[in-house]
Amino acid sequence: MNAPARPTPAAPLVAALAAVALLAACAWFFVGTRRGQVGDELALRGATIGTWRWSTQAEALLQTVSVGAVAVALAVVVVVGLAAGRPRAALVGAAVIGAANVTTQVVKNVLVTRPDLIAGDHTANSLPSGHTTVAASIVVGLALVAGRRAVPLVTGVGAAVVTAFGYATLVNQWHRPSDVVAAVLVACAWGYVGEAALRAGPRPPQPTSRRRPARRPAGAGPSAGWGLVAAGGLALGVAVVAVALMWGVGLDDATRLQRLVAHVGGSAALAGVTCSGLGVLARPRSA
Repeated sequence: MNAPARPTPAAPLVAALAAVALLAACAWFFVGTRRGQVGDELALRGATIGTWRWSTQAEALLQTVSVGAVAVALAVVVVVGLAAGRPRAALVGAAVIGAANVTTQVVKNVLVTRPDLIAGDHTANSLPSGHTTVAASIVVGLALVAGRRAVPLVTGVGAAVVTAFGYATLVNQWHRPSDVVAAVLVACAWGYVGEAALRAGPRPPQPTSRRRPARRPAGAGPSAGWGLVAAGGLALGVAVVAVALMWGVGLDDATRLQRLVAHVGGSAALAGVTCSGLGVLARPRSA
């Protein structure tokens, strides 16, 4: 019996290009235009409404991100990959974590500059968020080395963790919503490149037996990430509604409720991009 068709690198490469295009659009609008800067600033100001209740916990979560934590995460990815008998995946997963974090620093400090388009706002560019990139890239790296059965669990729990880290930066006024969305896009783009590299590698040895091949494990099919993608779509819908409600509202005349709506929209965008991006990655793994 013929072996099942092997997934090609085409789909993840297209996904990577889409993530890069969205990253460029995010930087152009939210950093390079006044309307985008105003929307981001409104969402940032809205983050102060009621969030003092968990700002201490949010800061404690962010303090877990350090060079040592990244080193431990890299080691875990490599060990998991080697333990699963997938040394190529271990190498690719570690490379993706490193590449995503380097890319964020290059984009933030070299490629993107923030013009002064809002009176009194002379802050330096903060897109993408470094802390969110660390969290998202670790989840992506683990998804690349995880076995088929574990991928839905890794991406599902990972989406919650990444959203929590990103939201913590909003609560503590460290970053604007566009910063955390851009960070997730950076990590996902490199994750898709990593998946394409795994698919393009040598095909694993096929069994010589003529017996019917074992059934694909539950949750390993293309539908494994559909739940995350659907949840992400709903969250992005909330973000679009918030943008429509806030379009044209100025910084000086925004009410408390409008600032809160902007904050909810920015948070929904973070959750939507995170769930959708990781959901796309939750598909059959290459060997």
